[in-house]
Amino acid sequence: MYQFGSLEIERHLAFRDYLRTHSVARKEYGELKSRLSQKFPYDIESYIQEKEQLALKFKKKL
Repeated sequence: MYQFGSLEIERHLAFRDYLRTHSVARKEYGELKSRLSQKFPYDIESYIQEKEQLALKFKKKL
């Protein structure tokens, strides 16, 4: 849950909107999440760390 006006929620919404309008990025992100969930089924920290690398690449385009 986020506090009203949170910069964090703004960042999440911008990322969501980017994926909604960029089908190639959305597909790449979805495929990565699927691979990582199989690679790290019990290691959420590693899953997040690897997922964040691609997310950062996309966020630079926002």
